[in-house]
Amino acid sequence: MVRQAQRNNLLCGLADNIIPGGVIILQYADDTIMCLKDNMDMARNLKLLLYLYEMMSGLKINFNKSEVLLIHGDMEKCLSYANIFNCQVGSFPLQYLGVPVSSWRLHVKDWDKLIEKNAKKLMNWKGNCMSIAGRTILINSSLSTTFIYHMSMYLLPKTDTDSLDKQRRTFFWEGNSLKRKYHLVKWSTICQSKEKGGLGIKNIRKMNISLLCKWWWKLDHENGLWQDIVKNKYFRGGYLVL
Repeated sequence: MVRQAQRNNLLCGLADNIIPGGVIILQYADDTIMCLKDNMDMARNLKLLLYLYEMMSGLKINFNKSEVLLIHGDMEKCLSYANIFNCQVGSFPLQYLGVPVSSWRLHVKDWDKLIEKNAKKLMNWKGNCMSIAGRTILINSSLSTTFIYHMSMYLLPKTDTDSLDKQRRTFFWEGNSLKRKYHLVKWSTICQSKEKGGLGIKNIRKMNISLLCKWWWKLDHENGLWQDIVKNKYFRGGYLVL
């Protein structure tokens, strides 16, 4: 229904200067994000379309749990859209698939949940009952992989990568012991490969940069929309302008 309305020019999504009709709907499991161009008439069309969907499917949309967010808009206009959809006014950053999404640059505090998630995981581990080898395996298999998805989308602030490294470093040397122990070897040495005398624990900062470089490799070697974006210089100041 949404696609048909889009083809009939009743709705228009974001980035319509790049993608015909723009990006209008994102869905994952039971989460749905509707992206709409700033237009009151199109907002009313979408609300009518949602009502028709309820009547046809028998499903009820819970507008009380839905939010309206406006990119670079004033609060008065945002309230007008919220009144149309009878829902709440949201704020950036929002969480989508566990990753913070914002219309502006993310700050250090926006990644606090990621650090807290790692800390909660450590609380349940009996690190002081493990050998150094056991802790190394846990760090490589779990503590170093929790945030791979996040790092493939954003360059984490150095403050946060240092905090994540501190968690891994403390667990490696001290386990969950309350008594502080000496760190006998530099962490940078431990993060080197085994061929170079380290233990093969991945360096978070280098892993973050490597994951982001994969996108540049795809842009350079694959044909499609993203190559057109780069050729048309939609990258400005290090950010993708849609």
